[in-house]
Order: sequence, then structure tokens, then C-alpha cells
Amino acid sequence: LSALLFIFILYKKPELMSSFLYKFKDKATSFILSVVIVLLDLPPFIFYRQGAKTLYTNRSFYGGLKVTEDKALRYLVHGQILHGAQTKEGEKQKLPITYYGESSGIGLAFKIHPKRVLGESMSVGDLGLGVGTVASFCKPGDKFVFYEINPDVIKVANEYFSYLSGCNDTKVILGDGRLSLAKETEKFDILIVDAFKDYAIPINLLTKAEFAIYFQRLFTSGFLAIHTSNRNLDLAPP
Repeated sequence: LSALLFIFILYKKPELMSSFLYKFKDKATSFILSVVIVLLDLPPFIFYRQGAKTLYTNRSFYGGLKVTEDKALRYLVHGQILHGAQTKEGEKQKLPITYYGESSGIGLAFKIHPKRVLGESMSVGDLGLGVGTVASFCKPGDKFVFYEINPDVIKVANEYFSYLSGCNDTKVILGDGRLSLAKETEKFDILIVDAFKDYAIPINLLTKAEFAIYFQRLFTSGFLAIHTSNRNLDLAPP
């Protein structure tokens, strides 16, 4: 799997960035490194097999969830969209797959982040839990905070998948991620926005006001990763 990786290095020169991003640079410093990673054009059905055995199904206000498995993989499907999977094979269960594989935009973000390169611990925030695949990038000393509005997703991630249990310092906050993040006081090295469901895009997560909050919650060397793939909307930057 692959994704397009867009890196914007923010200097005090407005011609090097969009006018919108320039508004949020730290004027007290002469140089700021801020990275926005956008995941694009990722096929939602690439691993999902229609003939898989059903382990769990439930419908709520937030839509229908289904956990299925075949001989090799276990899947979480929301509506008709694959929201994560995990291999069933021994040590390989710890490996990130689907659109969060090591060669994806998220995988590259963790690989090239200055703190990871230096071997330092990281703080990571993620709006949208899925099966908790992002926790597979956790290293000793890292802290991962997930924001999830659907309690059924939290139940599934804990009972049918093991990514979260592989990270020693993981917290899942139930509620509207937008509101929870606005109340947050700590900052993150990587902030991931992937709270989309089925075909729907929560536009309230993509407003200028919300982006201002995202940048406030990032360290100056922080990465903002936004999953923009969608069947109906073209959210990729030109």
C-alpha cells in the first residue's frame, strides 16, 4: 500500500506555504517545522473478503458495525467500508496493515519524525480509533491517546483486536473528538484525524477553526496527518 505524502516546511516566507497555513505559524520563532501528511486514494475494500465468517454485528446511531474473519485476517467493517484489519498469525499480529501499513503516509510519518529518528519517546493523538492499528507504531516510552465517539468501536477494538494491548501507555477517550481535543492541554508529536465513517465526512473536523485547534495541540515539530480518501468527495489538495 502507498499514500501520497505532502510535507509543508513552514518558514517565515509566505511563498513557501499556503496563506491559510501561514496564519498559524509561530511568529515568535524564525523557523518552524510543521508537517501535514495527507493520505490519499486508498482503496477501502483492498483486504475485505465478502465470504468471511461473521463474529460480531451491531447497529447503533453511528451505523452498523461488523467483525468478520477468514483464515488469515480479522476485519472491522463499518457499513460497507473496511475500517481496519489484523492478521491472525502469531507475531505478525503486531504489524500494521491495510491503509496504515508501514509504507503508508502514517508509517512514513512515524519513520521520519525527528523524535523517532533520535530514539526519543513520542506523544500521539488520534481522532478515530478503528481497530487501534496506529498503536502498532508504539515504542517503549510512547503515549497514545485515541478519541472515539462510538462506544461499540471501543468494545470491538478491545475484544476482537489486540493492537491496543501492545502499547503500554494507551488511553481511549469516549466522546466527540473535536470537543475532547479542544479541552486537551497536552501537545502531540503526531496528531491523526481519521474519524470518518462509511461514506460520511464530518465537515466540522475540516473547518479553519478546527485546524487552528489541531495546530495548537501540536509541538512546533509536530506532524498533522489527515486521512482524506472518500468515494464521494475529492478532499485531496490540488
